[in-house]
Amino acid sequence: MSPSKLKGKILVNFTTISYKVSDQLAKKFEGTSTIWIDAPIMGSVEAAKKNKLTFLYSGKRNKIVINYLNSIGSMIFYNQNSASQFLKLCHNSVCSMMMIAMGEIFLFNCLIFDKSV
Repeated sequence: MSPSKLKGKILVNFTTISYKVSDQLAKKFEGTSTIWIDAPIMGSVEAAKKNKLTFLYSGKRNKIVINYLNSIGSMIFYNQNSASQFLKLCHNSVCSMMMIAMGEIFLFNCLIFDKSV
């Protein structure tokens, strides 16, 4: 999409992307009328059904976006561009490590106590 079509728009990124790409996008829109906001989502389908998602918000504070996000969940604000992406990737890494550890615990349990494995 051409940058001229984005004038005066608010772009909210709810995905988890590389913090470097996010930072490049934030810098691309600095000094323009386009607002770039990162707000990767933490939460499950059940949390979404209950309006209990958590948004990791970084970028320029915008009342419209903040009010909307607060209506469907809670928000943690980071004052630095792309900080939310970096923290979401850290969160995903920790969750992955916990799942791997749980799998190893279950396997160890089967090997020690259930000789059929």
